[in-house]
Amino acid sequence: MRVLKNLTTETQRHRENIKNFSAKLFFYSVPLWFNDFFNNVIMLKKYACFIFVFCFLGMSEKYLSSEEIAVSTGFPSGIWESFQTINRVNCGASAGKYLWLGTDKGIIKLDTFSGMYGVYNMSDGLSDDEVCSVAVDSQGNIWCGTLNGGVSVYNGKSWSVFNISNSDLSGNSITAVFIDNKGNKWFGYGDKGLGVSKFDGIVWAAYTSSKGLINENIQAIMQDYAGNIWFGTHRGVTKYYGSSWVSYDKTVGLADDDIQSLAAEKNGYIWCCTKKGGVSRLDGKYWKTFTTDDGLANPDVSSVAVDRQGNKWFSYDYNGAGVTKFDGKKWTTYNNANSGLGSDYICSTVIDETGSKWFLSRGGMSKLYAPDGIKWQFSSAARRNVMIGVTKYDGQSWFNYRIAAVTPSNCILSSAEDRSGDKWFGTREGAVRYDGKQWKTYNVANGLADNLVYSIAVDTSNYKWFGTSSGVSVYNGKKWTTYSKTNSGLAGPSVRAVAIDKKGVKWFGTDGYGLSKFAGKKWETFNTSNSGLQDNNIKFITVDKADNKWIAVSGSGVAKFDGKKWEIFTSTNSPLLSNTVNSILVDSKGNKWFGTASGISKFDGEKWTIYTAQDGLADNGVLSLAEDKSGNIWCGTYNGVSIFNGSGWVSARASTSGPAHNIVNSILIDKSGIKWFGTENDGIFRFSND
Repeated sequence: MRVLKNLTTETQRHRENIKNFSAKLFFYSVPLWFNDFFNNVIMLKKYACFIFVFCFLGMSEKYLSSEEIAVSTGFPSGIWESFQTINRVNCGASAGKYLWLGTDKGIIKLDTFSGMYGVYNMSDGLSDDEVCSVAVDSQGNIWCGTLNGGVSVYNGKSWSVFNISNSDLSGNSITAVFIDNKGNKWFGYGDKGLGVSKFDGIVWAAYTSSKGLINENIQAIMQDYAGNIWFGTHRGVTKYYGSSWVSYDKTVGLADDDIQSLAAEKNGYIWCCTKKGGVSRLDGKYWKTFTTDDGLANPDVSSVAVDRQGNKWFSYDYNGAGVTKFDGKKWTTYNNANSGLGSDYICSTVIDETGSKWFLSRGGMSKLYAPDGIKWQFSSAARRNVMIGVTKYDGQSWFNYRIAAVTPSNCILSSAEDRSGDKWFGTREGAVRYDGKQWKTYNVANGLADNLVYSIAVDTSNYKWFGTSSGVSVYNGKKWTTYSKTNSGLAGPSVRAVAIDKKGVKWFGTDGYGLSKFAGKKWETFNTSNSGLQDNNIKFITVDKADNKWIAVSGSGVAKFDGKKWEIFTSTNSPLLSNTVNSILVDSKGNKWFGTASGISKFDGEKWTIYTAQDGLADNGVLSLAEDKSGNIWCGTYNGVSIFNGSGWVSARASTSGPAHNIVNSILIDKSGIKWFGTENDGIFRFSND
């Protein structure tokens, strides 16, 4: 370990304490597998893994081989794969036979002929997973406006990024991307009053209210058939033609100033969808407003698209009213109840080269084929009004494309491997099992005590024990049994930690009620009033080779319990870096590694060693620890993953081709040596070394 200068006062104190600290511390003596397939999730595989889900004929899967990627200097080379839940489809664009769908977890490339799709996210080079707008240029390049990462461009092979640090973009939050008939790219900023940027491939130009925009918060950009550029804002709409600007708001006939979408017809009509007033149409001179009295299903209209026959398609995102078709005379509304539309919450409509309509919801997409029919097909995570998937309508049939289910939530709190090699993950929405081929979710409907799963342990009989916010559930492969504070000797309702000792005794750490011991029939509770436990809030438990229990006590350091005596370690009586201990690892040599809010403290029984970000840790906030077969220590932090090989640390972060989310709550290293990282908001990442 390196000795560094300019350490923080606290860290320096701990380093000095290590030299003189005695190993003798303070001793305290005391006497529907398929059902889950529809749970709003998609499996994302690094470098364009494809999944084809066909709702009526069943499911088939194809995966493109993952490419090896280079990670940060010193980090092992290998393959990263991601398994994530897509919660929203935000936008879409058609390019030949492909449909590009911007989501909260990257961008989907959907082959509209075969139904196969691939996903690109930050691990592939996308600057931000939240894609708010997408457009395709004449060369087939995909331009993605992201929530916080600027603009990402995909040329079919690789990604490039424009942001405020490497270009003249005014901001990194892009809500609208549009490409005009001259190839100019227009980028609208949705917040902070930044207006619009234009990029002709060489020169950037910025347009704000000082140039003529009615408002600088841009929600939509469109070009009419005369070549004029239109901007929809929170305070009205602006038309830009040549060097002149003209704006419209409620005072001149708009139904509402909050413009959400724009569309143009060949006859020169301009359609403006508003937040509260329905739809306004400009015929060149006069505005006309259409409301629910005329045939709209709701006055809050999210988007408009005009098909080849001149039909207008209006959608309703936040009010769940489906889609409405207006042919110039007749209004027809399609919804989940009267058609094959998969979701009533439609944020956008994309019309592909065949004339088919694709309806995108925050949860997915519906497709309506061709111009002349009424048949629908729908794809979703579940048959309900809010879904993840796509519905296509060709005018005769509705086609549903379901996004394959993986985990019920992107927030992964815990993980374990059972004796059959199945991987188990605890989430905020239940537990999920992966057998190498299929994912299956277990929740309260199956018998789990609560969907919030903090901890998982597997016993010698291959029974799985789950610590939840409403007790402990055990699953023997067929039957679920729950132990709670009311039906057993469990100390408290919320179980944060589960561990199984060498004798098969189960230990449960509760939230505020101490430690429970369960020896098959007999229960025993340890708390501050009857034992040497320093606090009743238990965060983590592990067991060493001597069957000692090592207990992370929330905000109060660590307790060691040998069955009779208690030994307490805190930041005041030992070189423990912080009393906030999130994870404990006992390695193959018997060393104890304590992952704290201020770094790692390692204790070999006599000597302490500490590691912080100044030694190479990705971050001082350490959340999870694991050891691989080679003795390397893997560490999950608030800012990526770090590995200690015995002499130094190397790290991988989202910015350096590590997992796309930096907060790593859990690490599982399976029997094959594959690493599984559970993240706070982006699901599971799997890393396979060469």
